[in-house]
Amino acid sequence: MNSRYPVSCSKWRIKAVKVKNALVITLLVLASMVCGPEKAAASAPGQSSANSNTPSASTINLYPAGVTFFDQFVGTLGPSQPVTLTNNGTTSLSITKIAASAGFAMTNNCGTSVAPGASCVISVRFKPSSATLQTGTLTITDSAVGSPHIVSLRGTGVSNPISFSPASLNVGTQPLNVAGGPAAITVTNISGSSVTISSIVASGDFTQTNSCTSPLAPSPSAACRLDVTFKPTAVGTRTGAITITDTAPASPHIVQLSGVGAVSNLSFSPASLSFGNVNLGKASAPKNVTVSNNGTTPITFLSITSNGDYAETDTCATALTAGATCSMTITFAPTGSGIGDHQRSIQQCRNLGRGWSDRRQRKRRHDLCLRVIHTSQHLRPSRD
Repeated sequence: MNSRYPVSCSKWRIKAVKVKNALVITLLVLASMVCGPEKAAASAPGQSSANSNTPSASTINLYPAGVTFFDQFVGTLGPSQPVTLTNNGTTSLSITKIAASAGFAMTNNCGTSVAPGASCVISVRFKPSSATLQTGTLTITDSAVGSPHIVSLRGTGVSNPISFSPASLNVGTQPLNVAGGPAAITVTNISGSSVTISSIVASGDFTQTNSCTSPLAPSPSAACRLDVTFKPTAVGTRTGAITITDTAPASPHIVQLSGVGAVSNLSFSPASLSFGNVNLGKASAPKNVTVSNNGTTPITFLSITSNGDYAETDTCATALTAGATCSMTITFAPTGSGIGDHQRSIQQCRNLGRGWSDRRQRKRRHDLCLRVIHTSQHLRPSRD
């Protein structure tokens, strides 16, 4: 064929450059017949010798890069945690194998390939073989750069199918016969199956209320709460427990409680004050009272107030710790003269008797006045 058309391929290419685009297509076809398809493709103006449609390399993203599981009862399969695989490349991602190491299990919806820009989910679960911390990996073997790709896994096996957080509760110091709290305990079913609760009971100086439902699902999202109140009946360390009876293995399940009962003892020095005579419109010199907490527990002040013609300031703030002191400063500024109403009336009776020269008449008048005063005190309307 070349002998019939003794025109070199280079001449065809030169002529092809000089003609219109419509003619280039025809000349390229003819050139393929003479020079072979490889040289013809290389001779097309504006094209490189490499195929422009060659796919780019795939890249993969795994989220999260590591998974930490909730504590799980030994020998049971815990709830699943998702790992999302995303193909960030421009070509289809081929998946050869997805596997979890011992102590972990997985399922996925990835199939054998993932389209460009698409994602799939790998669901990983934890099944501890012992009551210890266990680590492992999720391994994805694929066509992306850097294969195989690894996600780290870790979880702790526990011997109790009902988890308490905290595992035990110390509520601290509380005044004797005064209820304190509540303090919270989270209850989680990690047995791997639903649990029916028959009773929840507190003992000792402790009481409880709770948000637990029955059956309790085996998931952290189904966890319920115990609210614990402590009311010590004696001084010193007090212990108790909350006992949950249910259908999980090793029932009943118990969380230990403790607290300290203490005595509050507030004293004043001096215990009383006398201001003497003070002129109207004037204020007395201030007098100080020391307030001491002689007990073993802090005292919280709701308010410190004075009444009548007395004014008070103090350094006691809102609380007084055990063994601490604060001070009150008190002044007296009378708004009226004399003494109290009852004593003033008695004094008036005495003055009234002095107007009589006869001693017996004077005493009779005085006693009658006092009886009237006494009666009026009992007939006075209540101030409540």
